[in-house]
Amino acid sequence: MDLIYGNLEASNLRDQFELSLQQLPVVWQELSEFENLETCAASKVWRRNGVTDCDNFRKESHWIFCADVKTYSGLLERMDDHETASAWLRHKPEADQLIPCSRQGKTTCQEVEDEREFTYVQGSKNGPEKWGEIHPEWAACKRGRLQSPIDLLNERVSVGTHLRKLKRNYKPTNATIKNRGHDIMLRWVGGAGTIQINNTEYVLKQCHWHAPSEHTFNGKRYALEVHMVHESTDEKVAVVGITYIIGRPDTFLTELMEHIGPIVHTDNEERSIGVLNPRSIKIGSRKYYRYIGSLTIPPCTEDVVWTIVQKVRTVSRQQLRLLRDAVKDDSNTNARPVQPIKNHSVHLYRPIDSEDN
Repeated sequence: MDLIYGNLEASNLRDQFELSLQQLPVVWQELSEFENLETCAASKVWRRNGVTDCDNFRKESHWIFCADVKTYSGLLERMDDHETASAWLRHKPEADQLIPCSRQGKTTCQEVEDEREFTYVQGSKNGPEKWGEIHPEWAACKRGRLQSPIDLLNERVSVGTHLRKLKRNYKPTNATIKNRGHDIMLRWVGGAGTIQINNTEYVLKQCHWHAPSEHTFNGKRYALEVHMVHESTDEKVAVVGITYIIGRPDTFLTELMEHIGPIVHTDNEERSIGVLNPRSIKIGSRKYYRYIGSLTIPPCTEDVVWTIVQKVRTVSRQQLRLLRDAVKDDSNTNARPVQPIKNHSVHLYRPIDSEDN
């Protein structure tokens, strides 16, 4: 059975849902949440089953169950394993969280670049606790179930035997630098290369820094964290995070110092800095953590594939101070508070001798 739909009362919805889960994977959604049915995650299932008059169907039906193996398989590609995908399905996500980035549109999935819209000052009218109330499209910041960053607790981490070596196929290309008010961002203008996750290629788009680190390790927060943001052709997002402690200067930031200094006090001015090689951002270890989370700034869009490198690198105090000076609010930091773990499933990749290089 590919599709189950009809007028279902809310009282028996959960029983029907749990029964379907036992039989085969299920994706479901309340139709009234959608502006149009083309954005429904199950629209391809509808079309395959001959449901063409979507407007009338919407008026007559309150709930849809899509018991569809292909839909689940697509979800599984992004979530690494059945445990994570099942956990995501079993809680009731809001409408904007069910629809992947590729169906929400660019304005919903991209990070906000106007620093006047939000702040990192906790307790303020537009601080982290209030992000989800500032705009309707930022609701996931408050109601999301898979929000980032998180605390990577040892007891929550399991070895991911299904994970593979992170292959970085980066190449030098032209780049720009910009002070977004809440961080310094590098944007690669040409094709800067890709990483591959679960047979999906993600193109490197930009990187930016958070001080202190956003992710924590068993409650410990480090001095700095860089996020390398990638995007697939269908606009799925994957982020590689690397953390730093105070120590020797970071070679990549040393290369950028002459460009960062002049823009610390500028406002949204984007400057060309010539050719930049993203491979200069050193990882230093093949071990990494993998989980499904969200953007860490508004709109806090979920379904983001996170890869956090286990090795902690070093950054000098001068480099850290320069990056912090770019944050234009009273907090002098740009790290979102750690979010509740809830349904996150965190896996650790550990290379084995038999793995292909």
